[in-house]
This record gives sequence, structure tokens and C-alpha cells, in this order.
Amino acid sequence: MRKPSIKTFALSALCLLVAACAGRTPNPVEVSQPTDGLLSCPLILAEISGNTSRARTLLRQQDDADSDNAALAVTGALLFWPALFFMDLSEADKIEMEALQDRNKYLGTLATQKSCEFDLPTTVEEADQRDLKKRIEEAESSGAPPKCVDVGGYETYMEKTGRVCQL
Repeated sequence: MRKPSIKTFALSALCLLVAACAGRTPNPVEVSQPTDGLLSCPLILAEISGNTSRARTLLRQQDDADSDNAALAVTGALLFWPALFFMDLSEADKIEMEALQDRNKYLGTLATQKSCEFDLPTTVEEADQRDLKKRIEEAESSGAPPKCVDVGGYETYMEKTGRVCQL
């Protein structure tokens, strides 16, 4: 039996390094599922809530990956070029997040058709806006100006209410 050459070993190692650049494969949720017609209003509500929560997690992961990629790009460009092989260039988080939001829109339509009595956000942005509004209302209920950290920051609070918060 012939021993593998150093060239074969080096080529295999290079292939593994390049494969690491690809990131993970997206696994998006299907917008429409066969059992959707059987969902009751509480089950639709639960699925929309779970999908929104998962989409928020994916958004944070995407932001973290973007930060990591920026750091690796700088490191690779200035100090150690092999670091470039470890960048996550896939958009798996984004693809999955968009699929979850599309699923939520579909479930919202299904809820309307079934005359369900609830109003849920179907996108991460809408959920974040509702959460911010709720935090502002809770913070203002005391009558004193709220702390900026509790209401999305000085500029956000000023934009939403026209008032100032405590720094």
C-alpha cells in the first residue's frame, strides 16, 4: 500500500480549512405545514410566540457573527491571513429568521380566517417596538422621568415621547 504524500495531506488540510468558511447550512421552517388546518387559536398563538422568540435569537446570533467576521477580517488582513478561513460567510441565520417571519405572517392570516382574538407581532422589529412601548409605559407609570437604560436610550425615548429621561 502506498503512503499518502505530503502534497495529498496538504491538499486535504486546505480543503478542510476552506470548508470551514462555508458556515452552517440553513434549515428554514416551511411556511405552510400539513397540520396547519388543525391548529386552534391558542396553538397558533403559541407557535407565533415561539417563532418570534427564535427569530430574535437568530438576529442576535447574526449580529454576533457579523462582529466576529469583522474582527477576523482585520486580523486576517493585518496579522495572520489564515484567520480569513474561519469567517462565517453563510447567511443561515438570516434565511431561517426570514422563514420564521414568513411562517408567522401565514399563521396570522390563518388566525384571521379562524376569527382568533389576539394581536401578535409577526416580525422581530414589530415585537421589539411593542416591547419598547411597554417598557416606556411601565417606566412612566411612577410619574418620575424613567432611566434612559430602561426605555431604549436617550435618543430613542426622546424620539418616541418628546421628553427626556434620566441618564
